[in-house]
Amino acid sequence: MWRLFEHADWANRRTLEEVQSLSGSPDPHVLEIFSHMLASEKVWLARLRGEPDAAMPLHPRYSLKQCASLIDETGNGYCRYIAPLKDADLQKIVTYRNTRGIECNMQAKDILAHVALHSAHHRGQITAAARKAGSVPIHTDYIAFAREETRIG
Repeated sequence: MWRLFEHADWANRRTLEEVQSLSGSPDPHVLEIFSHMLASEKVWLARLRGEPDAAMPLHPRYSLKQCASLIDETGNGYCRYIAPLKDADLQKIVTYRNTRGIECNMQAKDILAHVALHSAHHRGQITAAARKAGSVPIHTDYIAFAREETRIG
């Protein structure tokens, strides 16, 4: 699980660079997708920690500076949350209320998998938008992350 979130942090930082490079001011739709992705990561982290999340918006309109700050916050937050986990901790049930106020009970491992997959989906949407805008999209696939680490390490 840890590697998925190392990858997510790496990919989020690359995506920020991609959004910044699209033009002087990024497409509002792209920024909305990116803002939603990062806000969702923050909400799920709060739920995993047992913290209140009701006041956290899922569809905010962040600036690029706010996105960069949130990447730091959630990247560090998931690192601190995941690092001490044992296999048994991943089986633990997390109780939270969804956006409709319905109480839900999910295993931590399923929430973590959802966060990683949800973010990958939205990074793909951003890449498609960059390609459509005529930009050469950057690669944020897990294999690109692993290859880069192999070259560095």
